[in-house]
Amino acid sequence: MRAARRKNRGATRDWIDTSYELWLRAFFAVVVIVVVPIVLTGDELDAHGVTQLRLHAPGVTSVVLALGLWVALRAGAGGGPLAPESPDVVYLLLAPIARARVLRPLAVQQLRTAISAGVVVGAATGLAAAARLPSGPGAWALGGLLAGPCIAAAFWGAVAIASARRLGPGIANGIGALLLATAVVDAMLRTWIAPTTWLGSLPLLPLHGLVPPLAAIAGVAVAIALPSAALVAIGGTSLAPLLRRSALTSQMRFAASFQDMRTVVLLHRQLSMEQSRRRPWIRIPTRRRVRRPVWRRGWHGYARWPLDRIARVLTLLAAGAALAYAARSTPLLIVLAGAALFVAALDILEPFAAELDHPTSLLTYGVSIRMLLLRNLAAPVVAFVGIALLGAAFSTIAVGEQALLVGVCATTAALAALAGATLNVTLGPPPASQLAMMLLLPDIYGIVLLVRQGLPPALAIVGLAPVVVAATVGIAPAVATAVAISAVSIGALLYSALRGV
Repeated sequence: MRAARRKNRGATRDWIDTSYELWLRAFFAVVVIVVVPIVLTGDELDAHGVTQLRLHAPGVTSVVLALGLWVALRAGAGGGPLAPESPDVVYLLLAPIARARVLRPLAVQQLRTAISAGVVVGAATGLAAAARLPSGPGAWALGGLLAGPCIAAAFWGAVAIASARRLGPGIANGIGALLLATAVVDAMLRTWIAPTTWLGSLPLLPLHGLVPPLAAIAGVAVAIALPSAALVAIGGTSLAPLLRRSALTSQMRFAASFQDMRTVVLLHRQLSMEQSRRRPWIRIPTRRRVRRPVWRRGWHGYARWPLDRIARVLTLLAAGAALAYAARSTPLLIVLAGAALFVAALDILEPFAAELDHPTSLLTYGVSIRMLLLRNLAAPVVAFVGIALLGAAFSTIAVGEQALLVGVCATTAALAALAGATLNVTLGPPPASQLAMMLLLPDIYGIVLLVRQGLPPALAIVGLAPVVVAATVGIAPAVATAVAISAVSIGALLYSALRGV
């Protein structure tokens, strides 16, 4: 049945389309390998920087990989990574044949894709490291070609084996916590006992004398053992999560094709089984007469966030702050930092976005819709800016940066990311008028669609421009730039609230 379905699809597809798709994949792979080293370019590390790297890189890499494997195990406990098509679930998996015969080819294809992506990313990061570290580009490129596919295979294997063995959330969390604890021990004592330290030693092989040979061999063994065990046990995957993931994945692809980002976010939460807590983290006292119901409802929603969403948002904010700090020497890193803050802002904006999800309810409140939407922006703005200022205070104490500059840059970045997320939510999918433009003026529609989808994340990226201005020009121009960007961001927030009507 699968072969017949593949044959029917190929019969309606021209060979030019297939060759063009292959050419695009090769083109993007080359672009990643060439562009990433340019984005991560910077001054070469001095002797002190290389010494600090040798001291702390294994431990930091181990902790990061442990956190990633913890997330992977939780995703596998939720049913990932396979998402077969509906005919496979309805006809093949319910047929009297071994379930592994149906799932193993899909798993091998997915593993092959993960390894291919790891090769591209590993080669790109290896070439980027060669521009700033000793040992030459050849050694770092080979190290990246080895580390990239091994890390990708280990992550996929962790997700797949947790799903195939039907690990519960408690067991997945226990294994993840154990991995993180051993990684922290390695980072503090500079030992090599954690599996994540073995795996994290692979990209550090060009640093001569740092990685023990047995640790590197053990890292490769872990990268081979995890996906191999997953492929052997893949037949034990439960049918109910596969059916659920198949339906949600098809809906997510359909929403992504219509550029409906809000629907994609909601479907992603359903896919990861995020549910609001029955008991809030903090109980807000109730009163007989509520003066600011919209404000209270926003904070009530935050108090019921699940732990997964809190961890995701804090991780994205920490990654954005770290990338913004590194952008002082590598300016193009603000693209990655802005993207991280933009994704975090999509979650922070939940009170405003949830109100827009029920447009007919807005007409039943008996109050001004514009004022109602503006009030729904109050809690997200205070929450996001407050978190940014807390991070700025911590960085000021830990790193010793100027408090005024860090606070201004953090506030501007938060407002710009939130403004971009608000624009993205209110714009929604293209209206019928733009769909008609696609038929009549396809060339112009491409430009309109690019601006429509690129403007919100671009605004979040521009919000980090004061960091680069402060590093290259000075503090005074950076503050002036921050004030201008903040004014534009506030204007975008007001426009979004009015457009939501």
